[in-house]
Amino acid sequence: MRMLFELKNQGDDAAFHKLTEGLRSNSVLLRHEVAYVLGQMQHRRAIPLLTRILNDESEDCIVRHEAAEALAAIGDEEANEVLRSHADSTSPEVSDTCRLALDTLSWKHRSREQTGGGGRGDSGSSVNGETQKK
Repeated sequence: MRMLFELKNQGDDAAFHKLTEGLRSNSVLLRHEVAYVLGQMQHRRAIPLLTRILNDESEDCIVRHEAAEALAAIGDEEANEVLRSHADSTSPEVSDTCRLALDTLSWKHRSREQTGGGGRGDSGSSVNGETQKK
């Protein structure tokens, strides 16, 4: 698991591609952690991957939950549609996280408007309120 965070800190395209290889693992824990790290990296290029994970109902609910949280951590409004589509999921892990993620994205959007910022408006917090390392 340490390697995941080393790749996160590396942050380049090679690290991104190595991380995404972990999404093919048989380990639910590893796939969950990869989704978490992708959110922490805040690269928009992770959005399609995370969206695919969230849409995959055969994926473990905890991995889907982490994909939703990662989408909120990235902070791009592009994720709104997929998060809305799963806000009423039969999996409470997924639906609760999607609703919280939508609230987070809405808050980030309002923050950007108030400050006139063009960035992601990242507060450094994840959906569940944990402080993220940068």
